[in-house]
Amino acid sequence: MKTGGLAKTNKKRETIFSSQISKGDVILSASGATSVNGIGIVISDSLTTDKTKFSVKWCYAGRPISVDDLCNKTEFNQGPSFEILPDFNREVLADRLDVPFLLVIDEINRGNVSKTFGELITLLEPDKRQFELSEVSVTLPYSKESFTVPSNLYILATMNTADRSIGSMDYALRRRFSFYRLVPYPVPSADFEKQLFQQVSAFFVEGVNEDLNTLRRSKYLSEDFKPEDVWVGQSYFFKEAGRNNISERFKFEIKPILEEYINDGVLKEDARGLLKAIEEHVEIQCSPQSR
Repeated sequence: MKTGGLAKTNKKRETIFSSQISKGDVILSASGATSVNGIGIVISDSLTTDKTKFSVKWCYAGRPISVDDLCNKTEFNQGPSFEILPDFNREVLADRLDVPFLLVIDEINRGNVSKTFGELITLLEPDKRQFELSEVSVTLPYSKESFTVPSNLYILATMNTADRSIGSMDYALRRRFSFYRLVPYPVPSADFEKQLFQQVSAFFVEGVNEDLNTLRRSKYLSEDFKPEDVWVGQSYFFKEAGRNNISERFKFEIKPILEEYINDGVLKEDARGLLKAIEEHVEIQCSPQSR
């Protein structure tokens, strides 16, 4: 492992120091015996024939920070200096500098991967991000600038498992994302039609008011489908400004989905009786006499 110091005014040591540098080395700029005010990574081989100049990407420059947890040292050999540290703790640096940025993509399975991500699909991988050992950069087509993805970029994507397009989702996405399955649940809000949600949920599960982890399959649901894959979600049950007619929402938004489920065999034929009963209940509830 290479270690060494360089006083800024010592030309002899500068030559020795430069001869030890290679692409991928981490360089700390010391501001004292136990602190640094700059952290960089050598991103190219020597730029000159005498091997005294290199391209360095500085990932930190600012107020001095302690080196106690950045590397296996407690102090530097001398005053203001540069030092090569192959055993540099990159995770600690990420923790100190990490200001998270979140990119949200709705219905990611409907998009074209090459158009949505382009070269980003490769750069997203953890080991290929900025300052990682296998860092990969691309040249932007218009600005011609070099571009890498920082480790503090997070992508949150949503998809509807009832959407048939999920079956053809690109494997590139499957390899790069972690998947968390969510099920509909009653939202504690005055704008949420909880009763209608419970009635419609009966097509898919029993005991919707109980623990969501112990829900039982509804007798109306075909054995070929999982409840969480076809269950009508919460978005249909929120009131909209200037449009609070439950009857219209059920008639024109929710009922057509349930009828299609019955026609396609997702719901069993006897679900038509329950559908009719819910429709009659909704109409009575919304009639002028019930107000």
